[in-house]
Amino acid sequence: MDRSTTAPTVRTQVRADGLATNHSQAVTAVRGLTQNHSQAVGSLRGLTWNHSQAVVRLV
Repeated sequence: MDRSTTAPTVRTQVRADGLATNHSQAVTAVRGLTQNHSQAVGSLRGLTWNHSQAVVRLV
């Protein structure tokens, strides 16, 4: 029974890691845009706020 209990936990951790990785890639892309256009900073703020909501849902 311990194995069945551990499996869902591991899956949840993997999903959380995947979201973190995707977010870091998005930030990298936005940083590149920021260098080209100052309005991209506003988009970065929106992405950061949305990411914080995702963290709250995971927790």
